[in-house]
Amino acid sequence: MLDSAHEDDGDTWFVETSMVETDEKTWNFGSHYFLKSTKDGGLSGWLPDIGGKELKKWKVGSTSEADSFIQPRRSKAHPSRDGKKLKAHCHCGGVEFYISPPRNAEVHHGSPESMTPKDKTKWYALVDACNSCRLVSGCAVIGWAFPEATHITLVDGSPYKPIFGTLKAYKSSEKVDRTFCGTCGAVVTYTCDERPDYVDVAVGLLDAESGVRAEEWLEWRTHRMSYEEDCIWKLFRESIKKGLQSHGAGVE
Repeated sequence: MLDSAHEDDGDTWFVETSMVETDEKTWNFGSHYFLKSTKDGGLSGWLPDIGGKELKKWKVGSTSEADSFIQPRRSKAHPSRDGKKLKAHCHCGGVEFYISPPRNAEVHHGSPESMTPKDKTKWYALVDACNSCRLVSGCAVIGWAFPEATHITLVDGSPYKPIFGTLKAYKSSEKVDRTFCGTCGAVVTYTCDERPDYVDVAVGLLDAESGVRAEEWLEWRTHRMSYEEDCIWKLFRESIKKGLQSHGAGVE
């Protein structure tokens, strides 16, 4: 949950703010960095400001105005029906798998009504602010997608299984299992007894053509965050809620 940059004049340390139990006034949030790699702007499209203070957007770092990131138009594309699959992988490549689009509308019948997409050609996704996800990921919020397990295949084409590659597993509660890459530490999946046929996949692993939000594959919940009551940073919480509602069509 710590990172450091080694430079000629010494080391610079970075702390994941979401791991520190303190008032949000402790932090002075000012910018979104490294947006070029997201293609679509990632979270910055939903969080343009915090409490009315604009967050600058940078392709990489804030060296000059020429490095400002321009938000692209939202993708309207749908997943291809020609056998195309969505690749998911961690940073080191030790975990890699593929997600297919829903075969038909009936696939979604097993998911809770609150997690069923209106567009049945896509998988449902949401922004989660629960404390347990915050503490295992180090992020104030995390994006989860909810594909049905039989739509996930491994690199060799075999069906999904809970442990493969460099995955490590643990129980974060009695009825919840989580996995992460044992090499690079990436958060990978969440599964629970209540939804045994579905695998919650960390959206940051997805390698979609449009960008990290993978909107040609996912229908995002935009009317609210999941477990928003756990987010004690009021300005952050209300700002991202407003951004989500402005961005989407208010998926119910």
